Amino acid sequence: MRLIKQCGVDLWAVVVVFYCPVAYSQDDTQYLDFTTNVTTLNQTVVRQGIEIDLNQLNELQSGQQISEVKKLLGEPVNIDTLTSRYEWEYNIIVPLETNNNHIVCQYKIIFSPQHQIRATQWRRDVCERLFNAALTPQSSANVSQTSSKTNPVTVDVEFEFNQFQLTEAGKLSLDKLVATLSSDYQNPVITLVGYTDYIGASQYNMRLSARRAETVKQYLSAHSIPIQSISTQARGADDPIVQCQGSERTSDVIGCLKPNRRVEVIVTEQL
Repeated sequence: MRLIKQCGVDLWAVVVVFYCPVAYSQDDTQYLDFTTNVTTLNQTVVRQGIEIDLNQLNELQSGQQISEVKKLLGEPVNIDTLTSRYEWEYNIIVPLETNNNHIVCQYKIIFSPQHQIRATQWRRDVCERLFNAALTPQSSANVSQTSSKTNPVTVDVEFEFNQFQLTEAGKLSLDKLVATLSSDYQNPVITLVGYTDYIGASQYNMRLSARRAETVKQYLSAHSIPIQSISTQARGADDPIVQCQGSERTSDVIGCLKPNRRVEVIVTEQL
């Protein structure tokens, strides 16, 4: 159980719905709501949202990596860590069905301990309805027909601190990817992007991230993936998935930073 102390508001025409979440289990959420006229509230309590391509948001699917979410939506406004999952919360601008007005909606993404999308949830039913109405006809029609062959697939392969050798878990992830490539792709294009955590000199981390990407490249090549279809990039400590307190090499900091020590394997189909 947990208690969230922060509150927010939903702006709807000239009426504001003000809510405070209360303690809830991992299976359901309860909110206490009351309404008030917008003129009675200070502007600072009106939630600000981010404006994105809702069709791209619609392409987020169960099993995708946390890094893909961050690339699309940026930093969440709130992160909750539970024993079995992570929850990221965003405030997203969704257009109304008439005029040029919009509503700011709370959108939650739930991740597994492996940093993969487990589920998504809109704060209110009206937000989900408006979101679906705002999708382009082609995106809405194709949502059930989307496959990994037409959408980029991203797999994160994690590494131990200051290492570029694959772990057993990393090999297992790549073995599954090789099987998918063999069965679902005819002309795969694979981009490997290597990363480190922020501990250490930037030049050293850049070289380490390059070696990690090269390690994955050689592993895929050794498992019958054409090496000419694979390219590598080195990003060093850029684009961290998690932020951890402390700069010392303590076991807690090193453990916290593990999701940042990775190679992103991005696969698309060459049409």
